[in-house]
Amino acid sequence: MDSSLNLDDAAGAATLLVNAVHAIAPRTRCLIEGGPIVMPEQMDEVCRRANADGYIGGSTIDRLPLESAIEMATAAFKAIGSLRREVVSLRRELAGKAPIDALTGFNERMIRARDRVVVATNSDLPVLIVGEAGSGRSDVGKFIHDSGTRQGRKPIVVTCGSGTPEQIELNFFGCAAGAFQGVEKARVGWLELARGSTLVLCDVEKLPLVNQRQLLQAVDAGTFWRRGAPT
Repeated sequence: MDSSLNLDDAAGAATLLVNAVHAIAPRTRCLIEGGPIVMPEQMDEVCRRANADGYIGGSTIDRLPLESAIEMATAAFKAIGSLRREVVSLRRELAGKAPIDALTGFNERMIRARDRVVVATNSDLPVLIVGEAGSGRSDVGKFIHDSGTRQGRKPIVVTCGSGTPEQIELNFFGCAAGAFQGVEKARVGWLELARGSTLVLCDVEKLPLVNQRQLLQAVDAGTFWRRGAPT
């Protein structure tokens, strides 16, 4: 980090870099080195503001002239590092009884997202999880299942978007024997298969609109029938 930066600029630059790394690999540890940091409290401020995991203080320690000052500063850096780890641990404990790997971090948005997940685990209502590809949507869905009343059964995880609308309808709702051409036996669909468990639909936005409407109607009504079966 450029030592010509002031403390605010250093914290801003570190924040951008840490956020960029965590957007690609959320579990990567990010350490800060150099910059205008010369005191332990400055290290703590920059690491806290950037949500960094720690500080490499080699060059910082070299700039301290006296042996006693080096010993004191080194001890202070270590002490603050230990305190930061304890704070992180306490924050995780307060964020929920179980960690949500897909929702790491302690900024306001992450805390709000975790609060909503906790609400979802205590509800039987359908849950829509919105996020970019690779952001951990299916992991959040599995966490909600594992933390809810249906945790005794494995969730049914389905990736949407492949097949014709007729095939997708058959997969969702099943059918009675002979209801579809080439289907001689009764067939169980995903919705029926997930009864008593959780149906996790990945990339549901890729479903054809006709199937999205069919699914919405089933969710809204709270019931459905196998295709071709008497209602």
